[in-house]
Amino acid sequence: MESASAQKVRSAVSRIEPDLDVSLREIESADFIAVAGADALNEAPMLALAMRQARRKGAAVAVIDPRPICLPFEFEHLPAKLDEVDAFLGALVKSAIEPAALEEQEESALKFHGALPNIEQAAPSLHENLSVLAEKLKMSRRPIIVCGTQTVRRHTPLRAADAALLLQAAGKQSGLFYLMPGANTFAAGLLSDDMTSFENLIEEIEKGSISGLILVESDPFWEYPDRQRLDKALERLELMVVLDYINSEAAQKAHIFLPTTTLYESGGIYINQAARAQVAPPAYSGGIPISLTGGGDHPPRVYGSGLPGNEPLAAWQLLANLPDAEQQLTAADLRADIWKWLTETVSGLNDVAAIDEIPDDGVPIYGVADISARFSVEPLSGSSAVDDRLELVAVEQIFGTEALSCLSECLTELVGAPAVWMHTDNADELNLADGDRVSIELERGKIEARLQVADNMAAGTLVIPRHKDLNWQIMETGRTLVPKGRIKKIT
Repeated sequence: MESASAQKVRSAVSRIEPDLDVSLREIESADFIAVAGADALNEAPMLALAMRQARRKGAAVAVIDPRPICLPFEFEHLPAKLDEVDAFLGALVKSAIEPAALEEQEESALKFHGALPNIEQAAPSLHENLSVLAEKLKMSRRPIIVCGTQTVRRHTPLRAADAALLLQAAGKQSGLFYLMPGANTFAAGLLSDDMTSFENLIEEIEKGSISGLILVESDPFWEYPDRQRLDKALERLELMVVLDYINSEAAQKAHIFLPTTTLYESGGIYINQAARAQVAPPAYSGGIPISLTGGGDHPPRVYGSGLPGNEPLAAWQLLANLPDAEQQLTAADLRADIWKWLTETVSGLNDVAAIDEIPDDGVPIYGVADISARFSVEPLSGSSAVDDRLELVAVEQIFGTEALSCLSECLTELVGAPAVWMHTDNADELNLADGDRVSIELERGKIEARLQVADNMAAGTLVIPRHKDLNWQIMETGRTLVPKGRIKKIT
């Protein structure tokens, strides 16, 4: 996970409270849904279906995001730049709440409400759209805010939580649902800290403070945005050990590679985006297929008690035994030790005696909520400034950007050629047309792709997918702005 995304996930985890957190089933009963940063919405089909059910029952759905968005139901798209997402959401909430409704609330809530921008400040060009939505939000009884944690700005998850609390303080049954990148991201954010990130690791390797690195089912070559810096840093390592079940680029570059079992063979405890810890038991025990052991014919007539080719272990078993290979614990003992550590570390699990006692619907993890963080972040005041540059926004798409799906032959046909998206006004200004091949010149090279022009996106934004066939990793970490003169048609 990139350090910027990790910070946003930690912020989201720290703001999940029992009275705010909602499930997919509760989203189906919402009468107003505001999406601040669609992020992985196209990769979250169950959430999209829950929103569709709410829409069929009459709920209004507003999506605040710079990208051209497509969903399987009618919705109101507010194409805001990333700098404008917070202001749009804040203006929507402020217009739906009368100050008198907050008179009995704490002073910080009143101050936060007063600092929110008016609709005229936040979105002059979308004044009518926001006003209509604000009236619907004002009349709603069960509004829910869905917030992304990947593409949006760092403080957006915090402001989304405060907006939901403000609606709740005004007497509405408000809820909050975070969209997190990847499976079990909640657990990663819960067990990580502000001092440890991959960005910090890179810096320490560059300084020479770190000479050895263990990568556990993680491939930074796939997801780290600054490929040139990553290559140089990892070349300095004296030792790189990789534990994985796929033949990743990190595995190819490893000094030592240890194969691990897949999720379906290992099982584990996962915390979903509704903050509930659930058990995923092993569903399959792998080995060498008969097509290999039998040479494509009859299974080998050699009998034994074990499965041929089942030597790989779960990553947690290998990792736990690495420090002392001579005194390896059994899987059962390791499992008990890890569970003991989890119950002491994660609030919410301390009342569960064993992994097997976790109920099917999971255990809520709410002890991490930072109550002191309520209304502590100043809301943005209005629309962002316009200049002669476009912001490059790297995003995920349904196919072609996720590592495991790119290894599937049947999905490869659905990937398609990489393309970048630009607003019609920006394209006209640069004399570009839909379907043109364009070159985007950055400090470390050029990105070349087919251009797609759209009206339903934010002007001043250039959307670039993290496509496997696109060298998007010449972008540096952090915000990337490119002058319009560096975007040219390839003739």
